[in-house]
Amino acid sequence: MKPIVILFAASAIAFPSFAQSGFVMTEAEHRLMKEHTSRRFTDAQLRQMWKDSERVAASEKAAADKEERAYQAKLKSDQSKCSNDIVFATRNADFCSSITLPPIRQVREMRTAADIYSDKVLGGCKGITVKVQAEQAGCLPK
Repeated sequence: MKPIVILFAASAIAFPSFAQSGFVMTEAEHRLMKEHTSRRFTDAQLRQMWKDSERVAASEKAAADKEERAYQAKLKSDQSKCSNDIVFATRNADFCSSITLPPIRQVREMRTAADIYSDKVLGGCKGITVKVQAEQAGCLPK
C-alpha cells in the first residue's frame, strides 16, 4: 500500500500589522496626549518643570562626565598594565583582551532636558502606546 500524501494550499491572507491596526498611537496622537496632559498644569508650573528638567539633565550630564573620566582613567591604567607588564598580560589574558570596550557614552543614552520635561508633563500617561489604554486613562481628550 502506498502512503497517502495530502497537500494543503497555503493562502496568503494579508493581516494588518499591529501598528497599522489603529491600536498603536501615532506621533500626532502622542503630541495630542502631551498637549492634553499639559492642561493639568498652570503656566508657572510648566515653566518650573522645564527649569527643573534642565537642572536634572545638567546634573545627570555632570555625573556621567565624572563617571566617564573615571572609566577612561581605569581603562588607561589597565591597558598600561597589560602592555607594559608581560607577566600580568600572560596571567590575565582574558582580562587584557577585554579592555578595549567602547566609552560609556556610546553604551548608554543620555536623557535630555526635553526628555525629562516630557516625562513630567505626561506623568502617569508616560509609556502608554496603545490608543485604547490612553483613552481609558484619560490621557487623550474625549
